[in-house]
Amino acid sequence: VFQITSSTYQISKVEVYNVFGAKVYATIINNYSSTVNIDAPNGIYFLHIATGKGSAVKKIIINH
Repeated sequence: VFQITSSTYQISKVEVYNVFGAKVYATIINNYSSTVNIDAPNGIYFLHIATGKGSAVKKIIINH
């Protein structure tokens, strides 16, 4: 579980991909913050955050 917050742009969509490129989580937000609750095995994932002004990709590590 983690929080995504933007003070500048409204977040429109959040997607999480595993290292093989398979989408393991997706949600549409349309807000400035959201809590992501993902049930995935330990490992490295890529968080794709989309806004009306562009997008960003961040690496996250899940370690229960």
